[in-house]
Amino acid sequence: QQPRGSWRMTAALRGLSTVPREGLARTLASRQPGRVDDGLFRPELAAVAAQQFGVVLRRQAVAAGYSPAELRRLTASGRWVTIRRGVYLPAVLWETLTRQEQWWLRDVAAPLTMVTPHVLSHDSAARGLALPMLHPREWLTHITRPGVLGSRTEHGVRHHLGTVPPRLAEVGGVTVTGPARTGLD
Repeated sequence: QQPRGSWRMTAALRGLSTVPREGLARTLASRQPGRVDDGLFRPELAAVAAQQFGVVLRRQAVAAGYSPAELRRLTASGRWVTIRRGVYLPAVLWETLTRQEQWWLRDVAAPLTMVTPHVLSHDSAARGLALPMLHPREWLTHITRPGVLGSRTEHGVRHHLGTVPPRLAEVGGVTVTGPARTGLD
């Protein structure tokens, strides 16, 4: 089952050469959550996780045979971390990441749950492009998309009205605004 929105991960855990953060790439590549032998996911879910930076959606887990009660146990016990509503990551990986890396995973998890066309922008794009930020305005995921009636925040995602700029960048398969537009935002 393919993720929706602008999320187009291609072998994210095998190389991650387009992710500018060496630390995140190294951590994810060395840990490879979702391997059949690590016990973090069932084999049915392992391939899905490997294509999405190690994160999985609730609906993907249910399709792989996990029951809602089992998902509640995994999150309640701390084996899985809920990084965004309905998006999970193994706690053993989450705990090895820096705060910036954790927020980047939250940023790339948001498009998994979105249906409308969009691109990551503002602070989220800056994190993805590894651009320095003097004062990050807020720890939210920022997206730009057409058709928004003004800016709003919903479920930890700041929606910005705007046209999709002609120059976009791709970070580990995730579409973000380009460096120039991100700097202006």
